[in-house]
Parts: sequence; C-alpha cells; structure tokens
Amino acid sequence: MMTAATRAAQKLLPVSVRERVKAGLGEARIERLRAAEKDSFYSSIDWERTAAYTEPGRHVININLEGRNASGTVPSGDYDKLCGKLIDDLSRWKDTRGIKVVDRIVRRDDAYTGPFIERASDLYVYWNFEARVGEPPSEVRDRGFWWSGDHRPEGILICRGPGIQRNAKLATPKVYDLVPTIVYGAGLPVPDGLDGEVIQDAFTDEFRESHAIRIASASARQDAGKLELSADEEKLIEEKLRGLGYL
Repeated sequence: MMTAATRAAQKLLPVSVRERVKAGLGEARIERLRAAEKDSFYSSIDWERTAAYTEPGRHVININLEGRNASGTVPSGDYDKLCGKLIDDLSRWKDTRGIKVVDRIVRRDDAYTGPFIERASDLYVYWNFEARVGEPPSEVRDRGFWWSGDHRPEGILICRGPGIQRNAKLATPKVYDLVPTIVYGAGLPVPDGLDGEVIQDAFTDEFRESHAIRIASASARQDAGKLELSADEEKLIEEKLRGLGYL
C-alpha cells in the first residue's frame, strides 16, 4: 500500500529531485516497490465475496472466475450473464446533469484476437469525458488509488518529411493509424492485418497521386518467407525428425 511518506514525496518533491531518487534506487528496485503496492491492493480484496474487480490505473473489469482465478467465485456458466449485467448497469450510469458516465464497454473478444486473448481483461471501459462525477470519496483518496487526470485517444500528431502536407488538418487519427501511415510514407506495402488506416490527409496531393496504397496480403508475406528445399534437404530433415520421434 502507498504510505503517507510516499504520497507526501510525490506531492512535495520537485520532479528533478524525484528523478534523481529513482535513478539512485535503480529501475529494478522501483519495479519491486511498484509490485509491492499492487500486491497490497489485491490482498485487501475480500475474494470470497467478489464477483468482479478492477485494477489500479486501468480502465478494465475482470471477472473472478472459477477455474481461472485463484479464489474464483463465478461459475463459468454465469460468465456471459455477469458481463452483460455489468455492461447494462454501467451503460445506465449518469451524472447529476443526466449525461452518461460511460461511453461504451467492450468485451475482450471484441477488442482482441489472437492466441493470447486469455491474458486480456474481460471488459474494457471507455469513459465519457463530458461527464462529471466529482471528486472521489475520502477513503479512495486516502488509499492513493486515484488520479486527477487521464488520457484520451485523441492527441497531437507532428510529422515532417518528403510528401508531408504542411498545416494539414487531420480528422482525429488514432494511435493505431501510425503504423500503416509510416509504412505507406516509406513507400512499402501496407500489411492487410493491421487495425489502423493510412492517414492520407497527412500527405500532399502529388505524393498520393504518385504513391498508390499497396496492400500486402498475409498469403503473399508467407510465400515470400517460404524456403525452397531440394529433395536431399527434405530427406535429411525427414530423417532428423524421425530420429527425434516426430515421424
């Protein structure tokens, strides 16, 4: 748990002093201290009475699922029902002016794909930044698990180089648009598996006219990386696999 001395140091010490202290402690020790704070948070949860929980500093909700969580209380058959209830309840939450506090809640299956999806949180909460919910209660402030600011998906994009348009007004590009845009600006084919899109308004008309967007399919990338083996090489590999017991 964050101590009173830690909170006082964070508030009173200048940034330059805090950075020198961190440098003196070393990154490894800093990480251990942060892990200890996180462990103290989880140890304060009454897991036997908990169906869902969030994590410090993250806009997520995790289900305390039987068979997955160490002290899981929610049967797997109730997982979808509980996720749906949390989504419905949070969607109805409004501030004193009647404005929705939560913009949307996304299930992990809708947010991610791939072999490591089980490592993701169960629900992701996107807040409505127009809502006003006031200051957190004193018990939350005293524990140090709160902050007065936050991040937004919109930001400032600064780019410069051949073909870049000066003083361009871009329509709210997202972070995941950067990779396809950089790949396109470098004159390379854009992989078709990316979530983002090329920010075309960042480039001049002349550049776009002379550089059509090329898409590289997954099959083309796989074929390009495929090795051509001779008959003798294939036979040698087969013998090695048989010797290892795979054939």
